[in-house]
Amino acid sequence: MTKRLIKLFLGLIMFGLGLSFVYFANIGLDSWNSLHSAISNFTGIPIGYVSVIVAGGAFFLAVALGEKFGLGTIADSLIVGPVFQFIIDSNVFEMQTEVLPSLVYISLGMAITALGALLYMSSGFGAGPRDSMYLGLSKKFGLQVGTTKLICEVLVVVLAYFLGGLVGWGTFLNAIFSGLFLQAFIFILKFDPKKVDQENIFQSIENFRKLKKS
Repeated sequence: MTKRLIKLFLGLIMFGLGLSFVYFANIGLDSWNSLHSAISNFTGIPIGYVSVIVAGGAFFLAVALGEKFGLGTIADSLIVGPVFQFIIDSNVFEMQTEVLPSLVYISLGMAITALGALLYMSSGFGAGPRDSMYLGLSKKFGLQVGTTKLICEVLVVVLAYFLGGLVGWGTFLNAIFSGLFLQAFIFILKFDPKKVDQENIFQSIENFRKLKKS
């Protein structure tokens, strides 16, 4: 259990770190963070905390659609955004202004988020809030999960663009290559996410109880 928790939290921290590299690449954010940046501009709430609010909305929509959630779903909602915001505020990295450094940063960002996602998935504590939402919507409207994800993220980017979010050519690079980075690491590490049994929150609570008694 301890090893799984380490994987979960390390994966989420890596995910937040990877998003920060994409942010400092300065050529456009991933789909959801481009929307978060637009909301941040309107509200004055820092982008990382907007991410928490939006993730919370996705979480509650998924639950309303009848999807089960796990410890990982809750942890994802609460940890990734603050880690992302902490790195932005720490001024560890600088905004890139040249094409080559920007490409290096966004490539590092996609690689780190892919590794973080695999660690997170391997912990078996359930899907993230947005993935749970995609699954619930796909069942509701009778669509494939991949199709639902594509429709949602295209709508998110279009909305972000018209709201003045940080949409750029990096947004499209992220859309095209982030999945390829994930598949590459799955191949290199010989990891099959489909073979991981994902616990819901009630199963996790029961397992914690058993661990406490032993």
